[in-house]
Order: sequence, then C-alpha cells, then structure tokens
Amino acid sequence: MITYGQACCLVLDLEPTKENRKRAKETLAQVSLGATYLENNGHLEPIALSESKIGKNPYKYRRYPSTPPSSPVSSDIEDTVSDEVEQSSVSSSSSEEDAAPENYSTQGILKMAKLLFTKDNIDTTDLYDKKWLTTQDIFTSLAIQLPRLSSVMTTRQLGLLLSKHHDHFGSPIRKRVNGKFVHCRELFHLKECGNNVIEDDYALFLSHIRASDGDWVNVGYVRKSPGEELPSTRARLITCMAERLKKRCHCRKIFVSDGSTANEPILARDADSGPTSYDGNTQDMFSYFTTKSKKIRLCVIDYAGFSTDPDDIQKTMKLTRSIKELVVLHPHRIEMFTRMELKQESILTKFKCRTGPVHRSKYSGVARNRSSFV
Repeated sequence: MITYGQACCLVLDLEPTKENRKRAKETLAQVSLGATYLENNGHLEPIALSESKIGKNPYKYRRYPSTPPSSPVSSDIEDTVSDEVEQSSVSSSSSEEDAAPENYSTQGILKMAKLLFTKDNIDTTDLYDKKWLTTQDIFTSLAIQLPRLSSVMTTRQLGLLLSKHHDHFGSPIRKRVNGKFVHCRELFHLKECGNNVIEDDYALFLSHIRASDGDWVNVGYVRKSPGEELPSTRARLITCMAERLKKRCHCRKIFVSDGSTANEPILARDADSGPTSYDGNTQDMFSYFTTKSKKIRLCVIDYAGFSTDPDDIQKTMKLTRSIKELVVLHPHRIEMFTRMELKQESILTKFKCRTGPVHRSKYSGVARNRSSFV
C-alpha cells in the first residue's frame, strides 16, 4: 500500500520525493481536497475528491495510511514529521478517521477565511450573500470547512486575525441586533452552493491535466478593462485574478492586459503598452507562444476575460496554432474547449455574452459541469 503523500503526488503528477510529497499534500489541503481510491480500482489509482464526500462515504472511498503499514511511526519512504496536514490512517475505532487534511496554520485559516468572506462589493449575487456577521458567526462558518478549528484557534484569536487584515475583512462596528449591541462586520459570504469549495468536480480538471499527452503548459491571461480606479486598487484586482488562475488552473505563466476592452482585437492589445506585471502583456504572451514548442492550455476568467467577439476568437485561434485548449474559469465551474470546439458556432456564441460588469477578481472557480471534462 502506498502512503497518502505518495498518492497525492500521483494525483498531481509529481515525482514522489520528500519535498514533492509535502507540496502535494499542502496543494490539495488548500482547496479542501483529499487523495482517495476505489477498492475496485486499487490503491495505485488515486483520485482527488472533496474531503466532505470522502468522509460521508468511507465504504466507497478508501483512505491511504500516513506511513507504510510495516512502519507505524515513519520510514525513509514517507515524511518523518507528522503534522496536521497529514492524512490519518484508516481505523474504524479512530476518531480521526473522518478528519480532513486541511492546513490549520494561521496562513491556512486566513486563506480559507478570505475565500469565504470579503468586504468588497460583489455583483455575482448567485455566489455571495451580503450579511452582518459577528466574529462568532465567522468562526462557526469556518469550522464547517475546518472541523478542528477550535483546537488550534479561539474566537478571540480569529477576531484579532481578521482585524489585522482589515483591508479584506473591514473593521467591526457596534450595531444593535435583536435588541442587543454587538460588534460585527458587513461582509459578502460565499453561499452554501460555493462552500463545497472546491468540490470533487475540480478533481476532474486535475485528472484531465494529469492525463494529457505531450508537453503541456498552462498559461493564464488576465484582462482588466479601462477604469477610474486608483492604481493600487487596479493592481490588487489584477493580483486577485492572477492568483485565482494560478491556484485553480495551475498556471505556470501569467500575462496581463491592463486597460483593454472585451471586444478589442486580441492580437492588437497592448501594442503600445510598456512593461507590465507578472510575465508580460498580451504581445509578450504571443511572443512566448511563438518561441515555445509546448502545447498551450490558455486559461482565462469569464468569457469576457478573453473576448466577446466570436469572429476575433476564430481569427486568433487560426493564427496561434500552439493554443490547443482554452479554459474558462467561472464562479461555479470550469469550462474547457479544444481548438476544434472553438470552430463551432454554438460554442463561440457563448462568448458574445457581456451584459454588465462582472467581478472576475472574486471568482472561486468551483468546477461543477462534469460535461466540460468528459
């Protein structure tokens, strides 16, 4: 039987070195996924599923041991340090059986809190609710995702952490609720539909990446429309979008078009622009494509993050042969299109969609449309 760390490496297509085992476990833990296997398939065929789903059906989804069965403590095959991110061994009498391998460090808790809550206005009301929340309310919501939260942090400590990051969570104010004065924050809270963070369908995208033949590279493209925001605000929003593409789509390169419109010809964008953040602008991206022999999986946020002009998309794909797949990150799902599919009118029509402003910097990218990966 292979160990949990080795299984995580197989899921993410990494060589099972000590460093990669730790990295793979942390990567899955950050998005509330765990490595599991089906008995019929055997333990050498691991898959990634949400921890909640694994815990609810332990008869179907089997867990991997932390260390090899022959070594109850450790061995040179697995990490010598046991931490809270590590998956517990399967034991019918163990209370740790259903424990999830989330990252319970301060940074791990903060990442989860930022995913669930933000003070910034969000137009996508199908994904977030606007609420007045006390620190206890926030703690309770976090505990749903992090069941062992109360063992590593108190409500008071969480309140101090939120206050330290007031630029994201805002500052608490004194407000009368049900006849009593309480300190609370007005926040946008990720709805229950999005709370299966990073549901098992996200694992299908990971599996697709792993199963892809040839030399592939995932490239992220962030487009920010012209606006009157402060430079610091624009930079923060661009960073949010870039980090979401890195985290959800595993992009190795990020190119940014700061100040282009959704219907502007893609190949002409940033022709007169100077240096930009990350790996360059649109022109730098296409220069990168022409110098690389790898297959490109181009990842964008929302259809308009690429273009709202179907004819221009066809032209771009025709002139850029190295783009083999286009991945579109939505609030609730990830869509993926091959070059051939982008020739179909029914697919291209989806991109002619812009009806109003969309806050792409807030997208969680929970993959829910299984057909996108079949």
